[in-house]
Amino acid sequence: MARSDTSRHSITPPSNRIGDTTKGAAFDGLEEDLIDTEKSRSALRTVIWNIQSELAEKEQVIEEQRDLIQKLQSDVQGLKKTATKRRKRATAVPVNENEQSLETAAKKFTVMNHFYVTEPEAFLKVQLSETWTDKTRFDSELVLLEGLFEQAQQDKRHSMTHRIRTSNTTAVFGSEIATELEARHRPRSPLLQQVLGFNAENGTYERMPPILRANPDEPPSKANMLNSQVVKKVIQAMLMGPASLVKNQDPDVSLSAKCNGKIWNITSVTPGIIAFAAIMIRYALSPDNEFGPTGQTSGIPYLEDFDYYKKCLIVGQRKKVREVMELFDSFNGSLFPNHKASWKDQRDGRRSLAEEDDDLFQEIAEATSDEEGEENRQTEPTVHASIPAARGGSSAAQVHPVMPTVPDTNDDVNMGLATENGEGEIGTKDAGGSDAVGGNDRPTKAPTAAGKSGGTKKGKGRKK
Repeated sequence: MARSDTSRHSITPPSNRIGDTTKGAAFDGLEEDLIDTEKSRSALRTVIWNIQSELAEKEQVIEEQRDLIQKLQSDVQGLKKTATKRRKRATAVPVNENEQSLETAAKKFTVMNHFYVTEPEAFLKVQLSETWTDKTRFDSELVLLEGLFEQAQQDKRHSMTHRIRTSNTTAVFGSEIATELEARHRPRSPLLQQVLGFNAENGTYERMPPILRANPDEPPSKANMLNSQVVKKVIQAMLMGPASLVKNQDPDVSLSAKCNGKIWNITSVTPGIIAFAAIMIRYALSPDNEFGPTGQTSGIPYLEDFDYYKKCLIVGQRKKVREVMELFDSFNGSLFPNHKASWKDQRDGRRSLAEEDDDLFQEIAEATSDEEGEENRQTEPTVHASIPAARGGSSAAQVHPVMPTVPDTNDDVNMGLATENGEGEIGTKDAGGSDAVGGNDRPTKAPTAAGKSGGTKKGKGRKK
């Protein structure tokens, strides 16, 4: 027992006993940490409470916005039920059967004959008569509807040029070219410059580029112009709709009631639609963003080259040139399977020599400007076409005297007029003609300043 008491009294007292110099140093730090932790917890609880309050406010705002959206949607649905449907175009809207007929004729004329009439008042003007003195002769319906004709042409141009860059481009041009048709690619695409015949040294384009020739590696000739598959596909899309290019059936079978070919009762191609298709192809691949008589960026004279193509085809038809006749028969045979070639019994089966072919092609290109051009200058009035300056340009509008183009001879296209024999006839006085230039690869000089052409712009108030 004594040993146990001794052992018990020898135990070292704890360090936190009163009077000890090492009094609770470790516990003092722990107490400070506990105080800091409590402060942090309090601050964190305050932050969480603030966040929860903000979330509650946001949820309330969201609920209010949802209620507002539902109310607006209900209002829109109510307006749709009660509102009167309006046409997209706000100007020159046909209101009766005669005006609708004129609008249809204008659109047909744009595609099948001439895509750009710069002076509708000169094209549709009433011919004066020495024996007719009634004042009402100046109140002709055609005079009053000049604006409708001009608007219809503008609408059709805009529709066609927009569609060629956006609808079934792979089926028309192939996948390689189709991928380059975006606005950011076109100005610098080597592929597009190649198929357009662009000369980088002088900044010019060929008048008959490879994209328009069946054999792009060979130079242009009577047998190698405006006869590529791309031209045929564009004509098919214009008359039968872009969807006809991907249907595995004959083009005439795929015609819908709303396509141009059905509406206009087209049974054969015309020089005008072939020339227009060629111009649209060049525009679609060009760096231009607006379609007009002259490309604002490329400088391509679309209107002048259109007249050149059309005159070559018209004179070739008139002279029964074998290659031109075969071009029409080829297009008509592929687009209209029931069409019968009307020139085979009339054409000369003798094949001319290569030298004669070249000479005859020059004759086609120059015939209108030399012989028929002189006759037209003696019999037809000169129409002054005013080309407005481009946007941003400072130059004033220029007035160019131009001659009306040679009218199409295709009997399938008419404007409701007739000769004494009852045959359809078109008195084409297009105020956008130009003198034909000899040669088939005349380069086109790109403009160096703005204000050289007037663009075809979307009609005010029209939505597409």
